[in-house]
Amino acid sequence: MLGRYYTSQKGNPSYRKRATWVDQKRSDTPVVTVCEYIGASQVSRAHGNTNHSVQIPYLRTPVATMECVSQGVSNGASCKQVYDTIVEDTVGLASMLSEFN
Repeated sequence: MLGRYYTSQKGNPSYRKRATWVDQKRSDTPVVTVCEYIGASQVSRAHGNTNHSVQIPYLRTPVATMECVSQGVSNGASCKQVYDTIVEDTVGLASMLSEFN
């Protein structure tokens, strides 16, 4: 038996996705999903917690920063210690890069 899932991009209903898969409960076939996209995707859009007068698009937190936070928390560091470490690393990198310019 087939399962299906339909969705559209928030703020752009003309961009749609359809996912189709084999229902694992009723079949011994391995799970395979086919995703189909119809329309043109919207590249970037401000998220709901932003100041609309700002023209800079939302950027995701870099993976390296998220890994640093995860590692700090798993090692028992406080939120402040993790934050200070990331800020120090960023300031150090910025000053090192400015020496080359």
